[in-house]
Amino acid sequence: MPYDDPDHTDPMELVAHGVPAPEGTDDLMAMAIVDEFVRMGMERDEILELFRNPFFAMTHRIWRRYGDAYCVSLLDRATAKIRPARGDGGARCRR
Repeated sequence: MPYDDPDHTDPMELVAHGVPAPEGTDDLMAMAIVDEFVRMGMERDEILELFRNPFFAMTHRIWRRYGDAYCVSLLDRATAKIRPARGDGGARCRR
């Protein structure tokens, strides 16, 4: 079998599942996701595209539910925490 073809009988094949969560946990999960992308060094526009693109189900669901301004605020909070201001006018993702 070619390397890239998934095998539905393979017990090690990764499968995503939704998990019920209490109300109000979206913010924590979204912040964790953004936090990870910022730490990986992704650019601001790249991260926002993950929210706007329907291919990325979880981030897109958050974007649809809360809107663009909410996602931008998540990104601002994460970058302020991870990349502290260096005297350049504030903490921002690399452009």
